[in-house]
Amino acid sequence: MFRTKSLLVFAVVLMVTLTSSVMALDTVTLRQNMWMWSQCQAVLNESLHFNFGHTPVISPDECYNEIEKARGIICRIVAEITSEKDMREARAVADEFKNMMDCEEEVGLALHKLLDMQEKYIKAHRIY
Repeated sequence: MFRTKSLLVFAVVLMVTLTSSVMALDTVTLRQNMWMWSQCQAVLNESLHFNFGHTPVISPDECYNEIEKARGIICRIVAEITSEKDMREARAVADEFKNMMDCEEEVGLALHKLLDMQEKYIKAHRIY
């Protein structure tokens, strides 16, 4: 009886832990994809302005593909935000990028726009 009860308690605690870790905002992945987007955008901008005899590190097509991949992941992460805590964390990440220069600032502003849209969606559907 004691083993069954302790095993049941362990299973419940494990499930709660896994659920809360899945539900938390993944700021590491968010930052990585924002960084990928900004760096690929910088390479594209550089290749457009300095095209005379300069070979970019990666091809523009590959940059576009990586940007689209990163934007898709960022959009999925933002769409999964359902709590005020996650929204604050995501806005903090957006502010970090917004305070940088050039392409990082643009990516930070874009994330703020996505977060604004998600916040309007959440308020319209009274999620939190």
